[in-house]
Amino acid sequence: YWLDGNHENHEQLAIDQGGCQNRLIYKPRGSINHFYNDEFQPVRAMFFGGTTTPDFYPKKQGINWWPQESITHGQIAEALKVEHPIEIIFSHDYPFAFPYKQYAERYGEADQKFLDVLRQHFKPKWWFFGHHHDFKEGETFGTRWFCCPIIESRRALIFDGSKVEIFDC
Repeated sequence: YWLDGNHENHEQLAIDQGGCQNRLIYKPRGSINHFYNDEFQPVRAMFFGGTTTPDFYPKKQGINWWPQESITHGQIAEALKVEHPIEIIFSHDYPFAFPYKQYAERYGEADQKFLDVLRQHFKPKWWFFGHHHDFKEGETFGTRWFCCPIIESRRALIFDGSKVEIFDC
């Protein structure tokens, strides 16, 4: 499964819904999947991509920046209609409440505050994100969170529904 980030070609994504990614399934913002834990109990997960490209990149619309990359109020409003429980959230960026990184420019703050609305509403047990590419983990208000490492670090997170292990390749 994959979700959109901030450098996706959102015009193409609207046309093919991620179909150009061989053997991968695109999960739009607010979509739900059911997984099963060790005891074969269903676990509901929400996917929520998107975030704003940092201003320190030279933005070129249609090349490395699309207005659709940012999270909108309407997308959050739709996601809040989903029935509870949501035990896992996979997102591109992290909720505002997570003490992951602080930037003086505060780019993406609106996206992070929108994600924090999801965190407060669903109170998921697990949250995985990757926008910042730098592995870190923590727990905030009962949610265990992980920033997934960048692939070049040759590390991966293995999640079996009840615990996370770091795997060095």
